[in-house]
Amino acid sequence: MGKFEVVIPHPDERTHRPPPGFHTFYMNQIEMGLRFPIPRFIAAFCHHIQLSPSQLAPNSYSFLLALAVLLSYHGIPLILYILMQLVQVKRLGPGKFFLSHKGDHSFIKGNPSSHKGIEPRA
Repeated sequence: MGKFEVVIPHPDERTHRPPPGFHTFYMNQIEMGLRFPIPRFIAAFCHHIQLSPSQLAPNSYSFLLALAVLLSYHGIPLILYILMQLVQVKRLGPGKFFLSHKGDHSFIKGNPSSHKGIEPRA
């Protein structure tokens, strides 16, 4: 854990614009499945779409992790090309984005639009 530094932001700092070399994360992102180190496929995905992992809505992590399980179950490789065929990025607000499935994929259903009221499972 010595590789990470936790910094409390100043009142004039914004979460979608962290200081150079830092990322901002919310507790509800961790509650919805984000773990450290960030899985490589999520880091590669964020790099490709040019967003910080901190800019993804909390449901995005549970969505990506569940998608990884589904792809593994169906024997489909978890690569960026396949993720980009299945996922679309939508703007939630200034500096915030969420993920949704593209098209009518019958094995991706029931992703709630909000994490409110959902109890994370261990």
